[in-house]
Amino acid sequence: MAKLDPEAMAKVFQHQATTYEFRTGGATKTVSKYIMQYLPPLDGGSIILDNACGAGAVTADLLTQCPTARIEAVDVSPAMIDIVNTRIADNSSWKGRVTAKVCDGQDLSLDSDRYDLSIMNFGIFFFPDPDAGAREIVRTLKPGGMACVTCWKASALRDIFNAVQAVVKPATEVESSPVFEKWTKPETLPGTLTRAGLKNVRLHEKPVVMAWDDEETLVKAMTLNMGALSGDSWTQDEKARIPTALKIVLAESPELFDVPGGIPEKGVAQTAFVAFGEK
Repeated sequence: MAKLDPEAMAKVFQHQATTYEFRTGGATKTVSKYIMQYLPPLDGGSIILDNACGAGAVTADLLTQCPTARIEAVDVSPAMIDIVNTRIADNSSWKGRVTAKVCDGQDLSLDSDRYDLSIMNFGIFFFPDPDAGAREIVRTLKPGGMACVTCWKASALRDIFNAVQAVVKPATEVESSPVFEKWTKPETLPGTLTRAGLKNVRLHEKPVVMAWDDEETLVKAMTLNMGALSGDSWTQDEKARIPTALKIVLAESPELFDVPGGIPEKGVAQTAFVAFGEK
């Protein structure tokens, strides 16, 4: 079984930074809003780390949830940080409260015992050394500070990708990612955080849906996602055939795009693991 490389996939996602919010179909934003329900009260002296911040979805929610706290957003991708800095420049509510800089979550160039709250929303499973990333979360938290880290328990993306692969590359073995698959196990995320020194780790599950307005938009977004999942292992000619393959899969295997309750009519069903703990 061919293996998908999470590092190569992460690089593709970084190159597609400007389309990240579109590609995720609101799913990661839904998880961010879920996290906000479980945060402790924070005052104006509090400092929050949005670690692996992406385009700033968590930061945006924190500005509302914690209206007087300061937020420091970091990401290893310069393209993502450019987006956050643009949001800071364009939004008066961000200025003076949010700062952003390029920073590797596995080796944060940040002070120890600095943050009252640290959130990493769908980043840790991309790290070559997730244990190092977890240790950095704990190191930079103040004693008693809370951390929240998320990953995917389940996603229809994998089955959709395999169906697309069967159309584009029918003679090849199904591609997999043992690195990603280990994060679908309920012991992986809590175990990683506990080894790093986080205490009282609690694991939640949150079902979400990647959704778009219509089938044409779904195909556009999923084409970008399939291109990212294929990484460097597919040729440009093969990637160019993804939109047509997606339409075939939608027609022949529509159940892959079924979502709970049927609203929206078609999308990508996923379930997130959401872990909380304290230093």
